[in-house]
Amino acid sequence: MKAILGGSFDPPHLGHIEMAEAVLKSGHADQVSLMPCFSHNFGKSMTPPKHRLAMCRLCERPGIVVDPFEIKSMLTGGTLALVTALNVENYENTRPTFVIGADNAACFKKWVRYEELLVRAQFIIIPRKGTEISREVRKMFKKHIILDTEITPSSSTLIRDCLEEWWKTLECERSLNKLLNPKVFEYIREHSLYK
Repeated sequence: MKAILGGSFDPPHLGHIEMAEAVLKSGHADQVSLMPCFSHNFGKSMTPPKHRLAMCRLCERPGIVVDPFEIKSMLTGGTLALVTALNVENYENTRPTFVIGADNAACFKKWVRYEELLVRAQFIIIPRKGTEISREVRKMFKKHIILDTEITPSSSTLIRDCLEEWWKTLECERSLNKLLNPKVFEYIREHSLYK
């Protein structure tokens, strides 16, 4: 079974890979596709899709691949539009499986037509260390999968902030080396991203 780990991947970091590896180790999927979004649902500015896609490709390894479907399709309507497009294009009458962190599961009721999403897609929820999944969230996702494995919290926003500081002062490099794949960090340098 394939699972989709979607997101902005701005930039992709080791936390994303830890999520994908947790799913693979759980046996709930034999492949996890990193699927960068084309644009942000709420109009937030992002690094151009070609760079985010290229950085994701640098993170590929056995069982973890990149799927450019959302970028190639130029989808802008969020997860429900993606589910609809996937069903038409690739999945026919089966439900696509999505990997989300416990933070996204906690605010899932804010997602567009979330009740429909719970029926039309399968979700694998990955807890974060130090964060409890509420009874309400467990009840909402009772027909889905909540892994026992916890991952280390990480944030693309904090990484972008650290990168911006690094460009100014060349400090934070040790922290960035712990958060980013070395190939991704090198790509960021070569293309002068996140200044």
